[in-house]
Amino acid sequence: MASDLAFPTREKVGSTYKKDRLYREGNGFFMYVRCGGCRHTTCCYSHSQTNISCPGCGDIILTSSGGRAVVSPNCEFKKIIRNID
Repeated sequence: MASDLAFPTREKVGSTYKKDRLYREGNGFFMYVRCGGCRHTTCCYSHSQTNISCPGCGDIILTSSGGRAVVSPNCEFKKIIRNID
């Protein structure tokens, strides 16, 4: 089966380098991070360049690491799905 270059599959787009994609889009995304201590939910960017602390208890929930930020071990996150029609 021949592949259509104008309409690549989602798996094909995700596996190619961001500058070689047909439509340029970055690797970053927004996500909800829930603090493990007070269960407060915060909206954060996945490639944040600063440490983000919980507004409820003050614990650090996201640590910058040069590229993608690292979620603290006691916290959980959920990626925000954007639907563009």
